[in-house]
Amino acid sequence: MWKGFGKVLGFLSKKFNTTFLLMTATKPHIVEGKELAPAGVVAKRPYKTRQECRFLDGVHDIDSLPDLLEENISRLRESSGLVVLNTKRSALKAYDMLKGILGQNDPDPILFLSGWMTPKHRKEVLGKLIGLEKEGVKRYLVSTQVVEAGVDLDFQWVFRDLGPLDSIIQVAGRCNRHFSMGEPGEVVIAELMDPEKGKSFSRYVYDDVLLLASREILGKRPLFDEQDTVEMVDEYFSRILDGLKPEHIWEDIERGSWDTLPKLIEKRTKGVSLYVELDENLRNLLDELSNMTRGFENLDKARNIARKLQMYKIEVPAKSIEKWEQKLGSNFIIDGAHPVLCKLPGRDEWFLSKEGIGTVYSMETGFIPPDGDSGDEFL
Repeated sequence: MWKGFGKVLGFLSKKFNTTFLLMTATKPHIVEGKELAPAGVVAKRPYKTRQECRFLDGVHDIDSLPDLLEENISRLRESSGLVVLNTKRSALKAYDMLKGILGQNDPDPILFLSGWMTPKHRKEVLGKLIGLEKEGVKRYLVSTQVVEAGVDLDFQWVFRDLGPLDSIIQVAGRCNRHFSMGEPGEVVIAELMDPEKGKSFSRYVYDDVLLLASREILGKRPLFDEQDTVEMVDEYFSRILDGLKPEHIWEDIERGSWDTLPKLIEKRTKGVSLYVELDENLRNLLDELSNMTRGFENLDKARNIARKLQMYKIEVPAKSIEKWEQKLGSNFIIDGAHPVLCKLPGRDEWFLSKEGIGTVYSMETGFIPPDGDSGDEFL
């Protein structure tokens, strides 16, 4: 949909004198514009490279991840590191593996981040990571793509499961981000496979066009550094445009056929919203919202409460919630008024009480899939 979107931007800019400012380390071929960065900065950055990247050929069973880390990262135990996986389930497995490599008694913290942790929980983990960094404490993080952009974290080495090249480069930007090392950091990229289904984890979440372009470019240049990324990204987006099927979005807009526009996001799995009672504020917010008189006069207040509620909410597979409901049965919390896990009245959303933390939700890794649950992958 890039070409149609680019034409929309061009139309708005020309007809309404609108200016769009695009800022990114991985510039896509959406629309032509004027480069604002000083001459030479984009083509060749005026500083030494912060990281050196290496792509490992072939497809690797996720069970071989410990060996891949041991063999390809020289600073594995000596400095802080980041491991980024494509799915929540593979990230959970990698988290257990990293603890196994470093030893349960290692004093350096190993933390976890994924979309199965509430925004409030993720914010607390990020705050802890930033605090440890400021104190100069060695630390490790296993994460899904939630760490890719907009997160100011710095590690001496990074491992990234294969994904789109622009995502890989965004993650690489978390390596030696603040020039804290006297030499380049290490970034290792490898394609990991789900042994149970014989399928790469990247294919659960990314389009084959993106993955093919990434493999081809990385295969041609398995060793690269930060100075090479502008040229590589430019080639990557050129290949993507060549491989995309045509979408006639602009033509539909011109004709006024807006009802024919495709969905921007095709939902692959059936998910439900789950509110996790991390503190006493959640119940108060839900009660306040449900007791509020509907009307324009309370619209701003309702929106403000809804924004606060988002900090406690995650999206989980519907099948997983159904299994947990069956397992928990009629277990009730202390006051006998509410079940540990219940559906909110009049809403297609669920509530997990604080007594469910440790069973359905972990303060270490977030939502816990029920035993034997091999449901759909979520990012």
